Amino acid sequence: MGQYEQPRGFVHGDRPGTATIRCPVCRDTAQDVTPASSAGKSIKCMSCGEFDISVTAWATEKLNRIDFAGRSFALRRARVRAKGARPMILSLDC
Repeated sequence: MGQYEQPRGFVHGDRPGTATIRCPVCRDTAQDVTPASSAGKSIKCMSCGEFDISVTAWATEKLNRIDFAGRSFALRRARVRAKGARPMILSLDC
């Protein structure tokens, strides 16, 4: 990535927890609510709700390489596995 290139999905904001991004699942506007101590991502989306993405799934950009149906399925799998807790999309979901 070049010096001035923005990461994929980036809209604006310069610190974790304050950035408005594109939701990695539905591509609508969302909030990056990742704590500074986290290696993965925490997302808050009006359409998809609140969920986390594991560091491996985020770093490898696996979600960006699959279509909308695949991303939606990954979030559904994470919700089932979470059993009511905050879902986390893992690289195996993608």
